[in-house]
Amino acid sequence: MTDSADDTATWATPHPPQAPPVEGPQGRVLSGRYRLDQRIAAGGMATVWRGWDQVLARTVAIKVLHEHLAADEAFRERFRREAISAARLTHPNVVSLYDTGRHGELTYLVMEHVEGITLKHRLVEGPLPAAHVCRVGVAVARALDYAHNRGLIHRDIKPANILLGPEGVVKVTDFGIAKADQADDLTRTGTMLGTAAYVAPEQIRGGEVTSASDQYALGVVLYEALVGEPPFRAETPLATAAQRLEHDPEPVRRHDRTIPRGVERAVQRALSREPHHRFPNLTALAEALQHHTGALDGGRDALSPGPPDPPAAESAEAVAAEAAGEEADAAPPRWRTPRMLVAAGAAAVLLIAGVGGYLAASDEVFGGALFGSEPEPEVIDPESVRLSVLDPGGDTDPDDEDLDNLLDGDEDTTWRTEHFDSADLGEADEGGVGIMIELTEPMWVDAVDVAPVLEPVDLQLRTADHAATTIQDWTPVAAVDGGSEWVELDPPSEIPNRHFLVWITGELPPSPYSSGRFAAEFSELEIRARPAS
Repeated sequence: MTDSADDTATWATPHPPQAPPVEGPQGRVLSGRYRLDQRIAAGGMATVWRGWDQVLARTVAIKVLHEHLAADEAFRERFRREAISAARLTHPNVVSLYDTGRHGELTYLVMEHVEGITLKHRLVEGPLPAAHVCRVGVAVARALDYAHNRGLIHRDIKPANILLGPEGVVKVTDFGIAKADQADDLTRTGTMLGTAAYVAPEQIRGGEVTSASDQYALGVVLYEALVGEPPFRAETPLATAAQRLEHDPEPVRRHDRTIPRGVERAVQRALSREPHHRFPNLTALAEALQHHTGALDGGRDALSPGPPDPPAAESAEAVAAEAAGEEADAAPPRWRTPRMLVAAGAAAVLLIAGVGGYLAASDEVFGGALFGSEPEPEVIDPESVRLSVLDPGGDTDPDDEDLDNLLDGDEDTTWRTEHFDSADLGEADEGGVGIMIELTEPMWVDAVDVAPVLEPVDLQLRTADHAATTIQDWTPVAAVDGGSEWVELDPPSEIPNRHFLVWITGELPPSPYSSGRFAAEFSELEIRARPAS
């Protein structure tokens, strides 16, 4: 794959020796055009330089292959072909590759110069809010789908290859370069081992690498961004990779119950062990995430320039080297405030070159006003919720006794409807039974999630201006037919109210507690909302 020393240092033990970097004197001009200004870092595949394009008068990143790779004619030709393919990609979420060439014994790439930080750096501070993760996921998925439709598979999607720029910009780097290094496999030290945390099961089995493999890797990235750690970790890279052959990842909501059900389902599907169980393409994944991205407050202008901070003493190149896990030529960085991202002349720049870059910027790009100050919906405290049963046609008094089991956080305790002789509850506006929800105060309700024990079950979410006792007084706002596991009743937009109804209708599942009869049973109920004021 590409320069993956950033992950190899984490996963490979001991770290394998690297080939000596190509040394080029500062000021050397490649092909009469690209001047090597300052060595940034060196990895297992190349040395990264900050450079200057003397023809177009712009700063660029120049990646020079190590001599032992450049000397291999077959590799060099493969590298050139893939670079040409990658250079054809023109997409707002893809780092541009400008040129490739050979100057004497040096083989090099010239790439776009971008401001920002890597997702890897941002995750050092912990997981991101779900809406922010979804925005990143949508951008990366669209970039990947664009490349897939043009015959390019990335093969090395990971946080270090995802760049977060000012004003919410998200870019993917290193397209096409990974494919040039076809010799990679799980036994090659220092390369594939470095991406063991993100490799798809079919790659481990030696199967064909397809667009679905990129989707799996993005699923791992989304999981890590939501939870703070990858779904699989073990003592060795091989053991880490092998885990995904036998196990499904633990659902993200086991770590954070505020993550929307729809996001959890999208990530779980992308992480399916079999490629044909994943989304049919990355556009489908993007669409699944798009609904949960939330609204921006202030849009792209929210990150406004401020007065420039004084130049920092440390070298920005050191930050680039750390981002790539490469040997740096300078000291580690100190994080700065977001306005440094737009301060002219400041060292807040990322030179995109392979998995490395040139940066010195705040990891708060995805915080504060950029993505809005409006609070994210959170799971409501059970103390703020009162439940009761609505059973207009029931033969017995409603059973409210066990309803609190739905709010106790214990999946082993349940509430069950009475038993019915027929599975058919009739039309939604005529027959059914429901759980009335009364909040202590009006809130903007984003969704109501319930966990059926008996499956499948047809559910509606309804709302009213009071605790109505007839179903006709409740207005439907969401519905799920054939729901199982966790059911997310998600209205098209947030609803400001305090009275809601989970209405059970349609066909009931058979009951294991009473032969030949039917019932609905649930273990958990959660309401996600934010204050109305």
